[in-house]
Amino acid sequence: SSGINAESQSVIGQLNSTQEELNTTREELGTVKGELERTESELQTESAQHNKTGEQLDTCSTSLTSTLTQLETARTFHNITRWDILYTTPYYNKVLTGELFQQLSSSWGLL
Repeated sequence: SSGINAESQSVIGQLNSTQEELNTTREELGTVKGELERTESELQTESAQHNKTGEQLDTCSTSLTSTLTQLETARTFHNITRWDILYTTPYYNKVLTGELFQQLSSSWGLL
């Protein structure tokens, strides 16, 4: 009877130990589930931000393409006027002196 009693005590000890491990595992599982839910929420937020940034990039790209097209067509030979020479290096943001005026007059004469 004492051998059975000792064996019963051993089995009860193992069951108690297993129950404690199970409880610890359940707590860890709860913690991991919470972290997973937070991570999923952050991922959704980041994904939405990524999509918004992608849309903004597409808008900017379209605008840039439009601007480049306008720029390419703005200064074709057919569109150049004699006033466009004022945007060239010798005249742009310069004080109009007598010498610059003579050069400008000559350039207009060539056009």
